[in-house]
Amino acid sequence: MQGRDGHRDRIRRAYLNGEYDDADDAKILELFLSLVVPRKDVKPAVYALFDRFEDLEGVFSAPVDDLMSVDGVGKSTAVAIKMFDYLMNCQEEPDEFDLNNYEDRIAYAELNASLGFRYYAFAVGHNAEPIDCVGFDEYNDDAMKRTMELLTLQSCTGFFIAKYKENEFLPDDIDMIADFKAMSIELNTVLLDYVTVGFGTSQSLWNSKYFRILVV
Repeated sequence: MQGRDGHRDRIRRAYLNGEYDDADDAKILELFLSLVVPRKDVKPAVYALFDRFEDLEGVFSAPVDDLMSVDGVGKSTAVAIKMFDYLMNCQEEPDEFDLNNYEDRIAYAELNASLGFRYYAFAVGHNAEPIDCVGFDEYNDDAMKRTMELLTLQSCTGFFIAKYKENEFLPDDIDMIADFKAMSIELNTVLLDYVTVGFGTSQSLWNSKYFRILVV
């Protein structure tokens, strides 16, 4: 095996032989991309990713669109990076979240940012733990129906809504919150929060000037 293919084989064998235990971030990312991108020199993409995102954490936590804006990173590579990030987050998910705390609600929403839908309703159990969720891309009657079905779970005592890819509270959000608030009263559950997860910025309605919407 010669050339680039030979180099790929060498770095993979080096990893299997334990030679990557103290490898720097560039070598680790090169190894990862060599498994994702067939028959192509991935070093230029490695350097471009570090120039943009600084370190491994920055690369693997970057949104897909931002990854694809880097030279040498196509859609398949960007999706592979995000899937790896998602799988690692699943593995590292804390055993417990106190979803009565707005900071934990933000953290839990961020942890689930790779699931795919624009909105999620997260059901909360008796001990303030996450128990289930539903996702939807548009706020409509079907979204309300599916959320209502979620909230009828016997173990559900409350819920919160997360909106992804935007970090602002918009007028349409207020209408949505009002409808979910009415639903929570009807079902004798608690609307705990409305969380936005944007690009690098997340916020809770409880920690904003609009917090009164949740208590009125």
